[in-house]
Amino acid sequence: MESFLPLVEYLLPDFIVAYYELTRVEKSSDLLHVYLEEKNYPESDPAKAFLLSKGFLPEITIQDFPIRDKRVFLHIKRRRWPPWRGSIPRPVTSSKEIGHR
Repeated sequence: MESFLPLVEYLLPDFIVAYYELTRVEKSSDLLHVYLEEKNYPESDPAKAFLLSKGFLPEITIQDFPIRDKRVFLHIKRRRWPPWRGSIPRPVTSSKEIGHR
């Protein structure tokens, strides 16, 4: 089955190949199941340093266009991305605001 992985990457759109990792492909007589997982960002990337993956959301299944008379189903697992690492930053408010004594 692993021999299908490079071939299926040519059939998928570029944005899916860029953001998702192809994990496996299952083939039957009239169905093709393609399993994708969202890639994790490296912690060394400063633009995404505040992101920390906390597992996966429930898998979703999308029916795609047929390939050679086989129905295609994409099984996609997206990562759970909490917005901040650690505590949520809050705006700093001074004790002396306009209108207060």
